[in-house]
Amino acid sequence: MSGAAASRPPDGEVPARCPGPERLRQALEQEINGLRAAPRRCGTQELPAAPGLRWDQLLFATAVRHVGDMAHRGYFSHHTPEGVTPAQRGAAAGYDWGLYGENIASGQHSIDAALNSWLTSPAHCRALMNPDFRDGALACNLSANGILWALELGRRR
Repeated sequence: MSGAAASRPPDGEVPARCPGPERLRQALEQEINGLRAAPRRCGTQELPAAPGLRWDQLLFATAVRHVGDMAHRGYFSHHTPEGVTPAQRGAAAGYDWGLYGENIASGQHSIDAALNSWLTSPAHCRALMNPDFRDGALACNLSANGILWALELGRRR
């Protein structure tokens, strides 16, 4: 899945701040699970409602490290410059996955804007609505281009 396009705040607008961990957890448990609770059209595909995600601290650590690495080294990709994949990062953090996914976004200045960018991208929307994912975590970090977002999705073995 590719990340959403970057955008900058309009001239004169104060750049947003990255929400703290409790707000990010709340966003997963309320906003994201609220989106999953209803059927949704992702591109041309109609998807049924999906079960809610459980917050997972290992996925959160993985997401925090990835957005931090992207911000520090100035790249935007699911793979690190060395080629490390999202699933490899999750496994390195100790998440014993049977299924793994990641949505990333750059430049959205709020949780709602990041979620909207994923919902308007068919591949990201399908990942967000995939009923096989059971665990999740959302993280963000400030970068030169605004806020970087990562939503880690998984199901343990």
